[in-house]
Amino acid sequence: MAGYDLLSVAESAASTEDPDVLAWAVEQQCWIATFDRDYGDLIFRRGLTPPSCVLYLRLQRYRPEAPGHRLVSF
Repeated sequence: MAGYDLLSVAESAASTEDPDVLAWAVEQQCWIATFDRDYGDLIFRRGLTPPSCVLYLRLQRYRPEAPGHRLVSF
């Protein structure tokens, strides 16, 4: 509704490993929004190529729609 394309890896490609998600985001020029700190490890410790943006969300308690609302506000 806000004019952005969103893909949930958990729903559409649950068995995909984080390095593959990272490579796909770089190839497709997409951002990654995640609750998972592993992407920082992959980029900074393992030296994998980062996408243009990784948003690490740290929400304590939230309703299912809250992350989407936060992303649109960015």
